[in-house]
Amino acid sequence: MILKNLRIRNIIQLSVKAAELDEKEKQLEEERKPQKEKEKQLEEKEIQLEKKDKQLDEKDKEIERLKAQLKDIDLFQNGLDFDFIKNYEKKIKAGMIEPWVEKINDPEKFNIEVIPAERAQEYNDLISQRLYLQARNLVMNLNLRNFSGLTKD
Repeated sequence: MILKNLRIRNIIQLSVKAAELDEKEKQLEEERKPQKEKEKQLEEKEIQLEKKDKQLDEKDKEIERLKAQLKDIDLFQNGLDFDFIKNYEKKIKAGMIEPWVEKINDPEKFNIEVIPAERAQEYNDLISQRLYLQARNLVMNLNLRNFSGLTKD
């Protein structure tokens, strides 16, 4: 019976100690709650910072893309402001840069650009429609040296 009483006492003591340990564990959990909440808040802030970093990286890429576009626009504008392009109608006559009559009279120059008579009306129509490249395709480049020995019969 004494053994039985000792066992019961040990069981009771163990139960009391277990209850005390449970109580201490609950207290520790309660003490850790604010720390866990802080850790959770820190994790959320880290996630937000990562998102903001990604957004900043995307914005940096967008800025670089816009800078490249601006550079392209500047180059394009510089091209548009080029005097020859700006005043091309004054600088180009009948699809060529230099008048052919002056080229013929200049003994130093032997190449002229001509339009066959049967294509002259088509050329003028294309010019009036401002289709300069198509009109330019009708122009022929002739080397006068090839015709220097010919005589009119």
